[in-house]
Amino acid sequence: MEGKKLWLIIWMVLFAMCSVGCSANSIVKSLIDSELSGPINGEIKKQYQLDGMQVKLDISLDDEMLVDYTTHTITFFPSNSQISVVTVSDAGFQRDLTLFSGSAEGKLTYRYMENGVERDFSDYGRTWWEQILPSIFRETGYDYRQRIRQIVEKSGTSAALSDTNQVVSDMVCSLYLRELVNHYSLTDKEYETTLLISENIKSDSNHADFLSAFVRSDAFSEHLTFLLKTATDNIQSSYELARVLEQVIRSPKINKEEKKNVLNAAAFISSKSEKQRILRLLSAVQDDND
Repeated sequence: MEGKKLWLIIWMVLFAMCSVGCSANSIVKSLIDSELSGPINGEIKKQYQLDGMQVKLDISLDDEMLVDYTTHTITFFPSNSQISVVTVSDAGFQRDLTLFSGSAEGKLTYRYMENGVERDFSDYGRTWWEQILPSIFRETGYDYRQRIRQIVEKSGTSAALSDTNQVVSDMVCSLYLRELVNHYSLTDKEYETTLLISENIKSDSNHADFLSAFVRSDAFSEHLTFLLKTATDNIQSSYELARVLEQVIRSPKINKEEKKNVLNAAAFISSKSEKQRILRLLSAVQDDND
């Protein structure tokens, strides 16, 4: 009986929408869940802010760079490759560092300058570099799966979540969170933490990518209410919100009562065509279950 009531509500809403001229046909966009592993070789150019510094980064790698991510130590640097980092503080103090391979064994050579004057790297630049290097990995997403794995193996998933909370890039934050919820065993509290961290993601598409991945996690059904609230509170795009709700509707893990929560969440979709599509999908799934 409850299922029939939900079915009736959905079709009443659909009828009202179509009665004001809404087309019954909508374009269904394909859902692409990118499985980027992070750049291993190639060129990376990026500028970002870090603790009152403007950072300009230029990386050119001819092959894979090997890193101990628990100590942020580059253990092998490929030949014909280079990393150039320039930072300028709010007061105008400029540091320049160029790294390149000085031998066939992949040992690093450092050329370090302060305000245009060359300085000894070990005496003047090492502490600064140890601050900059982790931010490079967080900003670029370089080799992110390996980085997360090393952090988890050494310090646990809580440490990986803490590191993820320091990621500013929307795309990289989404990648880190997706990797954690889909490939690691988290506690209930840690699953909640991933949803909280995701609220820092300003890009609707990157946020929807993570929430869609969360739907496929083992803890999805236990955190559905929190997930729907996170989605409706933070995602403004009708298409991206509908994309998340579609994943929820298609999940075999939710029951009839939880489908009512999805119906309530659909009210936040401003696009009539996207809302209609979600309601039709919800109705079709409801019919299949009856």
